[in-house]
Amino acid sequence: MDKIQNLFKHYDFLALPSAQLFPFEKNLNNPEFINDNKIDTYHRYMEVYTLSSLLGLPTISIPVGFNNKGLPMGMQIIANVKEDNKLINFAKSYEEIFNFSKFKPKLTE
Repeated sequence: MDKIQNLFKHYDFLALPSAQLFPFEKNLNNPEFINDNKIDTYHRYMEVYTLSSLLGLPTISIPVGFNNKGLPMGMQIIANVKEDNKLINFAKSYEEIFNFSKFKPKLTE
């Protein structure tokens, strides 16, 4: 926790991807690989949330656009302990400026 607290001495927030991979085909049960690395459980592609969850840090996910295949991308913003309001205000301002929520991905069957 000391290393994380040291980061917050220099940065207001930490920004990480919302997941280690993009949304996958609906007929795929679970991904088997991330960047050519075999994964043993579906939890692996959500491990990026472990840090904030285990440390009790306030975290919010926001949309950040789409990749070149039109798949949605998200980013989690992590704040220091007891800085929930600061985090919510940042996310609100971000959404007002970029408003990625208004864009919808092209859906295919």
